[in-house]
Amino acid sequence: MNEQLWDVYEQTCMIELQPLSKFVRRVRSGEHGIFSREDVRALLRQVQDNMLAMIHLKASEGTQYADQQEDVALETERMFEQLYQQLDGDAGS
Repeated sequence: MNEQLWDVYEQTCMIELQPLSKFVRRVRSGEHGIFSREDVRALLRQVQDNMLAMIHLKASEGTQYADQQEDVALETERMFEQLYQQLDGDAGS
């Protein structure tokens, strides 16, 4: 995992509380330096895995989350598909 890219993610999403789509947009613009598409994809996969693990953990607690687990997991998958498309789009810009 590219630690500099992870720092950009933490700054953008965890400190500034910006959505992942803004993180991808900022990285693609080169605002924080040049990162390979593969590094960004690896980071997004890690974040996605973390989110899905948290969804499953909350569902295992037997709370209202258990009823919503499948829907929330599917919505998370769709969100990440859109992020991957955003990352891959307009390769020249």
